[in-house]
Amino acid sequence: MEFGQSPFAVVAEDDPVCALILLELLQRNGWRVLHVNDGKDAFEATCMADTSPDLIVMDMQMPNMNGDEATRLIRSFEKSRGLARRPILGFSGLAHTKAQRSMIDSGMDLVLPKPIDAKRLLEAIHSVVGLPAASQAG
Repeated sequence: MEFGQSPFAVVAEDDPVCALILLELLQRNGWRVLHVNDGKDAFEATCMADTSPDLIVMDMQMPNMNGDEATRLIRSFEKSRGLARRPILGFSGLAHTKAQRSMIDSGMDLVLPKPIDAKRLLEAIHSVVGLPAASQAG
């Protein structure tokens, strides 16, 4: 992230309500956000465009390409190009440990359950990105 510039996030979420919650929460806390609807678009926005996100927020189950597969592609791209590992924060409506383990194994840094909890999300962002957790969780 460049000095004086707002942090930038790519949010991959196909559910319109969850996407709206994520976008509003991030924007309210000073983030610039690009929303995409699936893992394929998340990979392209992260690796094939002139964007360099400070954070990638990835849903687990999406059409065209799921979050696990997109994360694996992003990690492979980073490694092949010698790029720094960008934080990926996963979300899943699947509560069982096996699904969450799969997301971590794919290369996500942290996985949170749905429904989205604003306070937990901001704390998670602070944890994976290292930025202040911000104040407007509510």
